[in-house]
Amino acid sequence: MKRFANILLVVDESTDYSAALKRGAALARQNQARLTVCTIVDTVPSEVRIGAIRITPRQVLDVAISRKREWLED
Repeated sequence: MKRFANILLVVDESTDYSAALKRGAALARQNQARLTVCTIVDTVPSEVRIGAIRITPRQVLDVAISRKREWLED
């Protein structure tokens, strides 16, 4: 009997999560479950100004999400 159908693993760049990832993968295999690995993107300031360039919060968030996605894929 399967105990898990979906497993969520939240990781952080500042922590060694390799043991948790191995355990999550093993649980997913044993239970024929889906393993989802995610991370948190911090809040974005209302407006960022770098030199004379104004960057919207959405642009900052898009860059942060892109960097986290690349990190997760690695």
